[in-house]
Amino acid sequence: MKNKTLKELQIFYARISKERGFDKETAQDTLLLMVEEVGELARAVRKQAGIKTDDKSKVYALEEELADILAYLLHISNILNKPNLSEISIKDMIRIIFSGQYQVKKDSEKKDELMEK
Repeated sequence: MKNKTLKELQIFYARISKERGFDKETAQDTLLLMVEEVGELARAVRKQAGIKTDDKSKVYALEEELADILAYLLHISNILNKPNLSEISIKDMIRIIFSGQYQVKKDSEKKDELMEK
């Protein structure tokens, strides 16, 4: 598989999320799911660093958790209608998500558009 740009990954993930029914998720829902993945990444890092963890806790793979977090970043970016993830900072994403200063408006082609309230 050739290396993909962020824009290509966003386009790919937009298609996949629609096929799997994730295209109805809100930015808030997606951010909470991503935070869960960050916790799993933390457990994987702790395990790799040799930091004691609960013997009963699931072992997570670094690569898988990083991939999951990237997928959620792409998904949030698509929800917020940012055509290129590099055009918005994570701080700005979080601010927009929790500010309540946006709404999703459907146009005639069923494409979501981020609109100021």
